[in-house]
Amino acid sequence: MIGYTIDNIQTKLTNGGYETKLPYPTKPEGYHIENYVYDEEKSVRWNREHRLELENKYKEELSAYKESCSNKVDEFKNDLKKVILNTHNFNEDIAEYIIQKTYSKDIDYMSDILWEAIDLADFAEKIREF
Repeated sequence: MIGYTIDNIQTKLTNGGYETKLPYPTKPEGYHIENYVYDEEKSVRWNREHRLELENKYKEELSAYKESCSNKVDEFKNDLKKVILNTHNFNEDIAEYIIQKTYSKDIDYMSDILWEAIDLADFAEKIREF
């Protein structure tokens, strides 16, 4: 676990290392409009099938985007867990609990989550010393 420090996570946060590289997909023209006409020269059937193709492509892109975002959050959580395990003498269950408690506070920014988790880990360490 060498190399997992708060500074490494901060650098990765600053450089966008926990952000997805996929662009957020845009809804196609005519999205969910039943009788939308893409090409007046083509049949109603063609326009309907074309709309469904565009909608399916959008749904696939949106699903890939959400999965990528979820993977980046998981990556952040794993790195944060490694930092907690590196800096405190906790087992993995306690480190995961600290992260879970931090996320339950409904904090929006990963940098704030990082510091909240470290503060909570420091607090747990002090309690254990008594």
